Amino acid sequence: MNDTATLARGNPSSLLSSDTNDIDFPDSAKVPPHDLEAERALLGAMILDPSVIAPVWAIIKDAAAFHSPRHRIIAMAVHDMSEQGIALDAVTLRDHLDRSGQLNEVNVQHVLMDLMEAVPHAENSEYYARIVRKKYELRRVGAFGKDLFSKSMTRGAVSSELLSWFESSFASLNEGRTSSRSFTGLDVAELATYATQEPEWLVQGIFTTDELLLVGARSKGCKTLQLVDLAVALASGTPWLSRFVVSKQFRTLFISGETNDRRMSQNIAHACRVRNQSMNDLSGMLRVESNAFPTLPSPDDLRSIARTVREYNFDVVILDPLYRGMSGVDASRLNDMGTVIKNFQAACSPATLILSHHVVKNAAREYGSPPSLEDMTGAGIAESCGQWWLVGRNQRYGWDCMHDLCVSYGGREGQAGGKRIVFNEQAWTFSVEDLNDFIAKSDKTRQREKDTAKANAEERKVKQASEKILAACRNVKTPQSKTFIRDSSGQSGATFLSAFAKLLKEEKLLPRPYRDSQNRFKTEGFIMSEYAPDYERLWEAS
Repeated sequence: MNDTATLARGNPSSLLSSDTNDIDFPDSAKVPPHDLEAERALLGAMILDPSVIAPVWAIIKDAAAFHSPRHRIIAMAVHDMSEQGIALDAVTLRDHLDRSGQLNEVNVQHVLMDLMEAVPHAENSEYYARIVRKKYELRRVGAFGKDLFSKSMTRGAVSSELLSWFESSFASLNEGRTSSRSFTGLDVAELATYATQEPEWLVQGIFTTDELLLVGARSKGCKTLQLVDLAVALASGTPWLSRFVVSKQFRTLFISGETNDRRMSQNIAHACRVRNQSMNDLSGMLRVESNAFPTLPSPDDLRSIARTVREYNFDVVILDPLYRGMSGVDASRLNDMGTVIKNFQAACSPATLILSHHVVKNAAREYGSPPSLEDMTGAGIAESCGQWWLVGRNQRYGWDCMHDLCVSYGGREGQAGGKRIVFNEQAWTFSVEDLNDFIAKSDKTRQREKDTAKANAEERKVKQASEKILAACRNVKTPQSKTFIRDSSGQSGATFLSAFAKLLKEEKLLPRPYRDSQNRFKTEGFIMSEYAPDYERLWEAS
């Protein structure tokens, strides 16, 4: 099938993403725009100094920018080796091409000599890259014009359909174009006008529209369910979690990688029901994608998400979870992770991007406090987000659809705080209170429980001591000194004193005078109450 037929079947970007170097241009342009000298100089520069590969690739963006098929093969090999951390020289390049089955397509020795001789200075690599990229853009424009001419001359062409194709294709043509950027900044007087601007809030006092939002959670932290409620709240302009104000409606796209259409529809229906709404009420304001998930480093997926945001005029894009889109990205490299996330955020612009992510395993096992940004898995996560909502659990999940959650939130607008959220998943109800108040109440409760446990333990000790004191006194039917009773019972210290005082208070022991073994009169003896009457008669008689 030719490119025109493909476009007619509804894929306006297929031609623009194809290799325009092999297109049969009109006779008036027998040779497509290109600069082989600049291509050779650029490839030689990258081989001579691999440190220039990253900035060069940021300009050319794709090996398709090279007109020569051999140059494209070598460019892709050089880029792949750089991404994989493989040392680059003539020998390793030859080995890489051999392993990839492309060695026979390139006369390596001849081409390498040609490339190295073409490089006046490696430091001019970005200049060469801009030349190569501009020639590539001219070829793409030529391909676009050729196809536009062909479609317009097709018998039975419909103007509205042609116009729609033109708009979509022209937008795709502009995606990824290099531009001459300047870094001159703003004069401070002009900058001052921004100082008094108030932020636009997605959720009042919690999330703004102009910063990437990270929703991070420990295991069973209900991040997806909270995001479902957030999507419905934004689409309907109703409070989030039954508590937080959403001032207006925001057109929202929810991309889910951990559920399916049936389960998503059930959760959304729950969130609508508690708002006295139906899913039909959200038509045109909320879309859900739970079958396909974008790969964030993929240029094709970046272009696709950018087209989607423009086509449906989305205000918010929710991606749940982040890790599903990070295939091929080294999560330990801060620059790689940060760049991928920022590029995806730019593709979603002007929509606000919301990402969900999980914590490292050690943090996932903790209860009673929210995670921190440093607990997020992978490098570059904390550095990329401008606001966050981090969820932990106050207690282990009991598989009863009840979730006792603790949350910390913050952002670059200075918003910060903590919340305790009790979520009944079956009823889809949320109870929200200040986390510090909850912690203070919990601390008091724990202290009361601790004090009660300590008092109960002390009471048990005193009771046991009392029984031993009575057992010791039961063997002697005349008053004895406190010291004798203490030693006879085997008790001592504060426990003995408490038990002894308790027995006196209960009148199980009674103070009585007596004479010791040397017939000396003593005023403070103690006898069991049941022996006291007989002893008193003997004492009076004596």
